[in-house]
Amino acid sequence: MTETATIKKPAQRGSITSLIDIVFPGDTNHHGTLFGGTGLALMDRVAFIAATCFWRTFFVTASWERIDFRQPAHIGHIIETAARPLKAGRRSLAVDKDHRPVPVYDPAEIISPEKEGA
Repeated sequence: MTETATIKKPAQRGSITSLIDIVFPGDTNHHGTLFGGTGLALMDRVAFIAATCFWRTFFVTASWERIDFRQPAHIGHIIETAARPLKAGRRSLAVDKDHRPVPVYDPAEIISPEKEGA
């Protein structure tokens, strides 16, 4: 069993890695919301990047403890997925992940040329 200690290096403890993406129709289910598996893939990707940047070596995902989808991401929404290293051991690294819509705009609020002239 590997002991895990809280990260002590101040420059790396708070470092956050972010990916920003847009939800396209091919990424959604029949409700027009992001597939859970696509969201998980984005979280896994950003966790890999955060871990690799922290240790400067390659990692694989061994396990996830809990995933809660709090709100849906719809077609056209811009989403941000962020991760930061929490605990480092000799052979493991715990990474905190977050996945949320970026408050840039709601696609329903975009004014199209047809609406503008009405």
